[in-house]
Amino acid sequence: FHFQGVPWVPDISWIELFVRIGVKVMQLTYNPGNGYASGCGEREDRGLSYIGRQVVREMNIHGALVDLSHMGHRSAMEALEASTKPVVLSHSDCFSLCASPRNAKDELIKAVAHKDGFIGIAVFAPMVGDASDHFPTLEDYFKHVEYAVNLVGIDHVGLGTDSLNPGDGDFFQWMWCNRHFDVL
Repeated sequence: FHFQGVPWVPDISWIELFVRIGVKVMQLTYNPGNGYASGCGEREDRGLSYIGRQVVREMNIHGALVDLSHMGHRSAMEALEASTKPVVLSHSDCFSLCASPRNAKDELIKAVAHKDGFIGIAVFAPMVGDASDHFPTLEDYFKHVEYAVNLVGIDHVGLGTDSLNPGDGDFFQWMWCNRHFDVL
């Protein structure tokens, strides 16, 4: 299981409980900020909070993978530095190819790879396209894969589709054709 934004907990010992019931990957934020860190949708990135550092420490102790997707750049860099274990960007793309606030800058991608983590390239259209009027194509998607592989090597790049909806296809249509990502 995977948390997209660790729920606010009254006591950080809940992190151990989450891991025991099967949550093995956790993001500290999901676009908006919270008491742990700033999300990628915030106008100001204040970085990782004191309690956010404690949450990262608890995740490391109990074996939860720290996922930097959806975090602000500064917050993600600080979470990466606070982690003693590899971290991931489970479903992010390359900011250098598409300046979406959800995408990772080269500095972050390199730091994740240096810590023996990986980036999973996502299919969400606002993160793939090049800001032109055309909808992203499969070729646009593979540009992100190729860019990341050239930046950090094949061992640190995977597919991070950001979807598991087994529905009738409407969800995938929305993922691929929505061109907008609103900043808070």
